[in-house]
Amino acid sequence: MPITEKIVSVNKREYVCDSCGQGVMRLTYEMSVLDTNPRQYVHHCTHCKRECYLTVIYPVLEFHEKLFMQAEPLRYSPREPNSKTSNGV
Repeated sequence: MPITEKIVSVNKREYVCDSCGQGVMRLTYEMSVLDTNPRQYVHHCTHCKRECYLTVIYPVLEFHEKLFMQAEPLRYSPREPNSKTSNGV
């Protein structure tokens, strides 16, 4: 069955760092997860680098009062710049 698309309006929620108030929280490269219920994902501040565990991967999208986490952080492990792929490239 083909996939269809429809443009919709969503809200993007950011988690502003509690420590510095200047950066926003992003999933770390290690993608550490605490096996709690709900799971908690380690994030770091884009400004001061503070780490914390959050139950939602930020940024998150809100549509009709429901939260949707973006697929890329869940499907792929983020790589640091200049890191090599599994085939050495």
